[in-house]
Amino acid sequence: MRRMKKILKALMYIVILIVVSSILISQYISYKDNKYNEEQLSFGALKDEKWSWQDKFNNIQIRKFKEGDLHLRQVDLGKEQYSIISISKDHRLNVISYFKVDCKPETNIEIGSTYILFCDNSGKWLMSMVSTDFQVDWSKRYGEFNLVLDRGVFRAELSIPYASLALLEREYILNKAIPN
Repeated sequence: MRRMKKILKALMYIVILIVVSSILISQYISYKDNKYNEEQLSFGALKDEKWSWQDKFNNIQIRKFKEGDLHLRQVDLGKEQYSIISISKDHRLNVISYFKVDCKPETNIEIGSTYILFCDNSGKWLMSMVSTDFQVDWSKRYGEFNLVLDRGVFRAELSIPYASLALLEREYILNKAIPN
């Protein structure tokens, strides 16, 4: 009988240890996930910029500016870079990729005869801007729009779901509204 009580007591301690360990591990994972999400949303953002998740699975963030313009953003923390995607007034897809590197403030860097990179005034971000008529099928709602901005060693690979681009298209159309 005493032996049975000792076994039950030991089992009870093991169960309590497992439950407490599970709770602690779950809280730790939640903490790390929240910290990573905050780092993703704030990476490279100015103090007054607040980005939110539009499609967390595809790592797409969204922000609406005071002027009504909607921008999408895709961050790659591993490569320390991010890209902002928007639609210009003349219905062109604009993409600006930012690479976190130390550079000489407010300078241009030519790569070959085709590309120019711009260093911002803080000397911490190198920008590559593209504004062309990409072959975007605006009627698509499924699949992804893939884009590679290749500037030699500065390379950004984007994969934006068409559903996310549809939000940009919708805002572009709504911003063209003319008051009665």
